Amino acid sequence: MIFQGTEDKDAKALALEFDKLGTEANAFTERDNTCFYVKVLKEYALSAIDLLAQMLSYPAFREKDVEKEKRIVIEEYKSYMDNPEQKVHDMGLKAIWGDHPLTYSPLGKMEDLVEADPDKLRSFWMENYTSDNLLIAIAGDIDERDVKDIISQYPLINRKSKNVRSLSPPNIDPVLVCEDDDTEVTHIVLVGPGVSYDEPYLYPASALTVILSNSMGARLFQKIREERGLAYSLYSYLLPFKDTGVFASYVGTGSNSNEEVLKIILDEYKSLCNETITDDELERAKVHLSSSLILGTEGTFGRMEYLAKSFYSYGRVIPIEEILAKIQEITPRDIQEVSCRLFNNDLGIAVLGREGRKVGERLWKVLKSYLKD
Repeated sequence: MIFQGTEDKDAKALALEFDKLGTEANAFTERDNTCFYVKVLKEYALSAIDLLAQMLSYPAFREKDVEKEKRIVIEEYKSYMDNPEQKVHDMGLKAIWGDHPLTYSPLGKMEDLVEADPDKLRSFWMENYTSDNLLIAIAGDIDERDVKDIISQYPLINRKSKNVRSLSPPNIDPVLVCEDDDTEVTHIVLVGPGVSYDEPYLYPASALTVILSNSMGARLFQKIREERGLAYSLYSYLLPFKDTGVFASYVGTGSNSNEEVLKIILDEYKSLCNETITDDELERAKVHLSSSLILGTEGTFGRMEYLAKSFYSYGRVIPIEEILAKIQEITPRDIQEVSCRLFNNDLGIAVLGREGRKVGERLWKVLKSYLKD
């Protein structure tokens, strides 16, 4: 709705203003933040920043626009529900955190979308879009003082939040979450506690995702896909927040091989806890992490994201060289210690597929048997 117009510009007029500047303007929502951004040539940068500030400061929330946008978002919601690989990751969070707000999809619930109206949207905007919640990150050849001169005119920069909400981190409560869905592939997420941004194990845990799944030579990639041909898609990921996090492994596999696949994953978890990895395996993970960081911040958009996430997470912009140094400091012992911490008894599982409930019950028994050993 922020893109649907201001008090003096409708959606088309706003779009044409952005088009005149040749900008790429868009937004995305994550579980704990929303980003509005523009990407533009240097000579139009200040004008684009001014237009973005107008848009965020004076959204109109016209009723006809709300009704139109609701239909669009409802279709997006249906598309999301038709994508089982996306859906199973939300189920995975519920398998470890229950009904905590961090487990909610950024798309929301259908009933909330249907009931949305201008008053509710305006109330949410007034409560959350305030200066103490706002972070402005810019990458490019631009003078910071010029930016401040522009944005300081707008009420968004000077409006404080009246109600400061404080939410406690989720409790760890691993369970089975499973659902039947008419899919050819059974989608499985094995999920457990992760690390927060501030924990020293953040970088070893990141290296662990590479060692397990996220490279062509990774353990699970080789054993599940290359050697046995049991799955096309598999990966591990770390999802860190300010005061909590999860570590998860995903695999999409056939109904006849899901138990075998889960046992392979669990065996690798156990191996990483009981044995130290080789220096060569760790070196490959370090190169992968370092390369991803450098390549991901080469462009202005990637650099802008890095600046924003760094300051949002740590209250300062951490030099890339500092992170590269921390990656190089990871030892095989670090990997073993973080494995023992993450792959303990607090593992939940989410299953979505044609016989998701039946498969889930079988996999839950396999997981419980593993945890007893």
